[in-house]
Formats: sequence, structure tokens, C-alpha cells
Amino acid sequence: MEIFLIVAALVFLIFGSLLLLSVKSVVRITNLTNRVLFNIDDKIRTWRRPLGIVLLALSIFSWYVAWTK
Repeated sequence: MEIFLIVAALVFLIFGSLLLLSVKSVVRITNLTNRVLFNIDDKIRTWRRPLGIVLLALSIFSWYVAWTK
């Protein structure tokens, strides 16, 4: 369970940081998902900052839970 939480924390940290700091990377990722999966471009651009903050908070929480067990 701890390994899962650490991996989840890393994923949340990476994507949360990208959403807050690197808009060009987010555009590339959404263009890739538009071709492969489905169109989420407008939602990502609208909710970029709140989603980034939530993912960073989830990352911190996951690290805390993984290290306190």
C-alpha cells in the first residue's frame, strides 16, 4: 500500500506542477489525449490552476500517509 501511495504522490506532484508551471507541456499532453482518448482541452484550460493545486495537495497528503505508516 505504501508503494502505491508513493507512486500516486509522484504522479500527482508531476501533473500538479505541470498544470501550474508549464502551460506548453499541458497543451502538448491535451493534444495527445485529444488524438488518443477524448477531448478535454477546454476543461483543462478552464480548471488549470485549481486542478494543479488539488493535485499538489493530494501529492502532499499521499506522501504523509505513506511515510506515517
